[in-house]
Amino acid sequence: MKAAIAPARQRIDPLVVDKVVLPGYFVTVIGLYLDTWAHKHLAISGVEDFFTPYHLALYVGLLLNIVTMAGLVWVGRRNGASWRGAIPAGYQLSVLGMGLFALGGVGDMLWHTLFGIEEGFDAGYSPTHLLVAIAIALIVTGPLRAAGARRQVGNLLPAVLAATFFWSLISVLTLFIHPFVTPVASQLLDPAGNPARMDQLQGSGLAAIIVQTVAFCAILFMLMRQWRLPAGSLTLFFGFNGLLLSVVEDHFFLIPGALVAGILLDLIYHTLPVDVTSRRHLHLFTFLL
Repeated sequence: MKAAIAPARQRIDPLVVDKVVLPGYFVTVIGLYLDTWAHKHLAISGVEDFFTPYHLALYVGLLLNIVTMAGLVWVGRRNGASWRGAIPAGYQLSVLGMGLFALGGVGDMLWHTLFGIEEGFDAGYSPTHLLVAIAIALIVTGPLRAAGARRQVGNLLPAVLAATFFWSLISVLTLFIHPFVTPVASQLLDPAGNPARMDQLQGSGLAAIIVQTVAFCAILFMLMRQWRLPAGSLTLFFGFNGLLLSVVEDHFFLIPGALVAGILLDLIYHTLPVDVTSRRHLHLFTFLL
């Protein structure tokens, strides 16, 4: 008597997984910037609280992420996978991030209840906000880890979007030293008023440009080490990030500059062409960047 052959387990197409989770990640990042905008604008009128529509938008993103991942795990379980195996490859840390996000959200509510609403640097670097930031980083980088785990590259757009979301998170954590939020370097300063203060402002403006350039380059070169980026990737990086940042302080005049910078870098990247095996082209691209 022949033994019955177990049917092969069907796994969800990894690219389908990437496309399914991206809307939740998008809502999370938009909610983060909407909450940041509210802190910047509503703090002036004294209207700040934990229970606001702006906070709600952020946690709607979390709920959407949890529901989406629960659905993917359910499909995996129906296909015969274990609980751990049902989590799509590359998304294990994203699941951890969702748990940390929920924990950080409860902690943030208690923190605001006990200590009030933070202002200034405290608004970005309170313990609960840092926990939420780490959680978001783990969540939105899922497509990056998934793409790295695949043998065949396939469509890189989800990975590019994940990197864009991650860079936007880094940007919101460093708003205090970001030229799109405080464009000190582009302001005309009067040295007759306070020369020492003018030097300080100019120095901080230049430092902001350097810090944000280094942050962007670190993410970009990490991607370039693994893949050849598709056309439009750098335009997406700069356009999406610049749009979100310009909204924080209503600096909409900076959006065209961000788009032009992204388009120019895309043209340079695909004209050279740039890859890690061509040091000459890579060095030239780095210099132009």
